[in-house]
Amino acid sequence: MNELHPDDAMKTTPQTAILSFRTWLRQPQSVAALLMLVVLMWPALRPLLVTDPEPALGIASILLLESSQGSTAANFSGDAPYLLQLDARDGSEAAGFTVTLQAEGGNRLLLGQRLQAGGDGWVRVVIPTSLNGNHQVELLWNDAAGTTQRRQFTFAISPRTGP
Repeated sequence: MNELHPDDAMKTTPQTAILSFRTWLRQPQSVAALLMLVVLMWPALRPLLVTDPEPALGIASILLLESSQGSTAANFSGDAPYLLQLDARDGSEAAGFTVTLQAEGGNRLLLGQRLQAGGDGWVRVVIPTSLNGNHQVELLWNDAAGTTQRRQFTFAISPRTGP
């Protein structure tokens, strides 16, 4: 009979066991290694997972300026940032609008060109800086005949007091 001698056992080649991924994943060291890999790679992976890299700007106040207000100045109280909504329903066919915001002394605070009106006929502009006092907004566009149309809105705004 063939008996194995203790020296012969050392001469045999070791057998390697190939584990399936599921079996490998059940090993405690494998789970720990995977978790450590995810933790170490998280700073590199996070930018790839973010869908909107720009920070959101929360709107604190909405200023609604309608053509029906006529020459009467609207009065608002609120904090920045503002969402300025301008009634452009009469110019809804325009290719683009120009919005100019001026302070009472004529100091231009904002100039927006080639702005588009939403499907509801409103041109919207976000103003991130704080406003105080009397202001005038001018909305310009060219109608279907190519004639420049102008609408002006006046409003006064003061910082919100209290909660």
